[in-house]
Amino acid sequence: MGCPNPDDWYVRWYPCHPGFARIARRGLREFAQRCGFGNRVLDDIESAAGEALANAVEHGHHPEKGVAVRARCLANGIAIEVHDSGPGFPGDLRSRNKDTLTPRGYGIRLMTTLMDSVEFTDNGRCVRLTKYLTPPAI
Repeated sequence: MGCPNPDDWYVRWYPCHPGFARIARRGLREFAQRCGFGNRVLDDIESAAGEALANAVEHGHHPEKGVAVRARCLANGIAIEVHDSGPGFPGDLRSRNKDTLTPRGYGIRLMTTLMDSVEFTDNGRCVRLTKYLTPPAI
């Protein structure tokens, strides 16, 4: 089937319910595979996206608004966005959990470990996960 056109987005909306997070993870994994990723990296992408989705379902629990999921093949990877309608979180949450593992900060640590880039926007209501097929030169 080949890699999707880089302008094509995987766009889905899911109700805020844990059962739908599993369906969303599976769909994102299949899309990432079409973007050229192999099994080991697919596991990383699925785990990181699963954390973002679990956070959106737990903290953005707004049944009528749900969770918006978008993904796009890049020239050298994939970008995934998970957006919810919850209250968000303070911008310094990541730095407060940087050096210690806490029960409430492990998901963010997992996402940042597994992905090449993790960005939070909209006061923490949107997370953008990026993974490259070949890591960019630093």
